[in-house]
Amino acid sequence: MRILLTGERGVGKSTLALRLFEKLTLRPAGFRTLPLVENGQKSGYFLQDLQTGQRRLFAHREFEKEKRLGGFGVRESVFNEFGVEILKNLPAQADWILLDEIGIMEQGVFAFLEALIHVWQSSQNQLWVVQKRSPFLQTLAALPQQFLKFEVTPANRAGLLQEILNKIRNG
Repeated sequence: MRILLTGERGVGKSTLALRLFEKLTLRPAGFRTLPLVENGQKSGYFLQDLQTGQRRLFAHREFEKEKRLGGFGVRESVFNEFGVEILKNLPAQADWILLDEIGIMEQGVFAFLEALIHVWQSSQNQLWVVQKRSPFLQTLAALPQQFLKFEVTPANRAGLLQEILNKIRNG
């Protein structure tokens, strides 16, 4: 089963994904994107391996000579090395894979995007969190594998938890 959560930034996609796994009492393999908060402000982002807990800073407001997106310097090497390593080492016996989240900072990071497509094409249960504005949404929609897509909004996010749980439990 492939589940895709999408929606605007800050709407609660990641929170919904985590609550789903709490309710299912499962610990997924994959990755999370975590904010770095300094002096009360979001100043960067980490990519965290859910299996090992290791994380790497891939974006920061003060990164110089890097690709710039939304006021952040982005280190593509973190995706192409650490991110690809996470994806290639996903355990075949994992109950679920969580990829939280794919946004705009991964644009043009071809080795990472290729590894994501490889995961998408696998038969493992997967929950993807993808920002609504990510161009990668179109790539996934063009692939032949079936998936359930849910757009998270402030109006529906509370009810989506039970709806998605029911779909998972009923296959």
